[in-house]
Amino acid sequence: MLSDLVNKMLSSCKLLLAAVLLLASGYSHGIVLNPDGTGQVLLFPYYTAREGNDTLITLVNTTDEVKAVRVRFMERMNSREVLTFNLYLGPWDTWVAAVTSPHDGEGARLLTWDGSCMVPLFSEFTDGSGLKEIPFSADFFTGAFDDGATGGIGRLLSGYFEVIEMGVVVDDEQNSASAASPPIRDRDCEQLAEAWSPEDSANDYWLDDPTTDLLPPAGGLRGSVSIINVRDGVLFSYDAEAIDGFSTAPMHFAPSDSEPHLNSGTARTSVVAIDGVMDEQTWRTGVEAVSAVLMQATVHNEFVIEGGLSAQSEWIITLPTHRFYTDPLFAVDDVPLQPFTRGPTVQCYSFSNLDEENIEIRTREGVGFQPGVTTGIPPPRRFFGYCGVNVIRISDSPGRPLNSPISGEPLEEIGYSRFRVPGSQSEFTSGFLEFDVSTPESSLSSRSTLDADGTDTGTVYEGLPMIGFMVTTYTNGALLSGNLANYGGTFRNGGKRRIGTVP
Repeated sequence: MLSDLVNKMLSSCKLLLAAVLLLASGYSHGIVLNPDGTGQVLLFPYYTAREGNDTLITLVNTTDEVKAVRVRFMERMNSREVLTFNLYLGPWDTWVAAVTSPHDGEGARLLTWDGSCMVPLFSEFTDGSGLKEIPFSADFFTGAFDDGATGGIGRLLSGYFEVIEMGVVVDDEQNSASAASPPIRDRDCEQLAEAWSPEDSANDYWLDDPTTDLLPPAGGLRGSVSIINVRDGVLFSYDAEAIDGFSTAPMHFAPSDSEPHLNSGTARTSVVAIDGVMDEQTWRTGVEAVSAVLMQATVHNEFVIEGGLSAQSEWIITLPTHRFYTDPLFAVDDVPLQPFTRGPTVQCYSFSNLDEENIEIRTREGVGFQPGVTTGIPPPRRFFGYCGVNVIRISDSPGRPLNSPISGEPLEEIGYSRFRVPGSQSEFTSGFLEFDVSTPESSLSSRSTLDADGTDTGTVYEGLPMIGFMVTTYTNGALLSGNLANYGGTFRNGGKRRIGTVP
């Protein structure tokens, strides 16, 4: 009996080891979301410089290697670029910066005192502080690139951004790694800038061969954001979503080049945990593999809107890959391309109608109701749209403030919308909310996957590629000192993943 038990235990251990090795093998050959928060690609779902908010950014190289990375900011409506540059991080290097606005409504800018090498070289203030100020640009949604969307220069004030590792920098030929490495006084950022400059033919080695002193990406980047409102005394923060397995080849491009982007990686395979099983699929393009690891049939989170706590809740829902499906400037195929149903992106088109059966609202005790049935409130038809960033204010009030209370997003722009819960029922002032965007009525799903021969398998991932978080703020006016105390916190959005089939 004892020997049988031992044999069963050994057998179980072997199976567990085989599963671990299989997962490790899958992870090495496909795109995955890294639960440890480090990777080759970092996706940051939100920045804002609206209504007194400032966005503080931290980007960390957690390795002993020198990293070449691309940093790209996109405005929140149609994901048009507003700032892009190359950043060269030394071993264990931490880069910090802030997105702010000199005056609300007058555009946004990036501020940094950091000594890490940014290319192009941005000029510093002459006061000796080392501060660099880089304005965001509206060039890619105005003039010749006018996309017809509303918002004007105010679109610069909020959006999302991404960081893509282009490769590991070494000292094989030009000592590029040494030029990018600390201490600050020994960094030679001018060498790295000249390597891309057509005006310096004697030292433009990256212009001639971008792979000089460069090895493939190896991961290990991590990032975080704190959004602070000094006027209101509130700070909330979140960690970037980290993607690994994106590319096995260097992707080193000049700062002015549109690449690398989320369709530039070599991987076409995704590895996703669905219902407790690691599902591996192959897609037509790299960006579809990225979308696969972000794809969710539903998005859910908590909400708190209790009047006694002066609590307010907003959801941020970001679609980091949507421009490759809806915008002719970036589309990898026909516009629109599944899972999106409208395009080109003249405006942030709304999702297909969400009826009662597409919405789940429950109290903390699990008691639920259907909008339009239990409460008499008509079902909302337009919560959030095909914007790069979509902001939903959770409310029990019929009021329509011009700006969302926390993020400051303007109501007249389509990406900010309001979901109303029943104000007459106090038990629904906190609880759980879920939107299903993959029901038969909306039919949102990816294109079908491919087998080893490149033939359609009929397998699809349902929903939309979404990331984001819920932010809740509280005001406590009952302190003995008579002063107000404000608090804020964020909670990562969750959801359900579903695999479907098509003919």
